[in-house]
Amino acid sequence: MWTMSRARGLRIPEELGREIVRTWLNDVDRNYSELRMVYHWLTKPQLWAALAYYELYPKDIDERLRVEESWTPERVYRELPFARSQAEDAR
Repeated sequence: MWTMSRARGLRIPEELGREIVRTWLNDVDRNYSELRMVYHWLTKPQLWAALAYYELYPKDIDERLRVEESWTPERVYRELPFARSQAEDAR
């Protein structure tokens, strides 16, 4: 969990926070209205909390996003062969 003490006790799962930031940077071109449509089930304060956290720690979050993007399906199968399903092995 990200503990966002500057966001008045709001907490969101770390993975969701990174996904919000990834969407903000890559998919909606930093358009808040579009971000709200993508994450329509979240409250405005929850979205702002994720974006505010990114503003506080951009280098850390950017690095984590780079690491996550490096895990392509091919890399997962190569490094973690047990993660491949039997159906995929049959192809």
